[in-house]
Amino acid sequence: MYSLYDPDVGYTQGMNFIAAMILIFVDDEVLAWTIFMKVLAKDEWRRLFLFQTPKLFDVTKELRGYIKSKLPKLNGVLKKYNVILESLFASAFMTLFSNLISIENATRVLDRFILGKPPPPLFR
Repeated sequence: MYSLYDPDVGYTQGMNFIAAMILIFVDDEVLAWTIFMKVLAKDEWRRLFLFQTPKLFDVTKELRGYIKSKLPKLNGVLKKYNVILESLFASAFMTLFSNLISIENATRVLDRFILGKPPPPLFR
């Protein structure tokens, strides 16, 4: 349905995880739709679902910078094995991590994302 609203995005695998998390807690489909649209609008997250996923490259660039400055040993290992962060994290970012963690924790991630709360201490 979102692809009718925003044809540039269309449908991308991962949207269903975000929509499902919202629908688990929101019975009103109109409200769930509004929340879903707000999630994709937040920080231009919809760009993650555009052709060539420009938001994925933006986010992984930030992540790469963080790893380089705060986690130099990890950065060395990633470089040594030529790990491509975009490939490693594409699914996680496209689903807001809901495909990797429990629904309880995925809900917390979604809450923080929607409310704009800072990330947990691990990511500061």
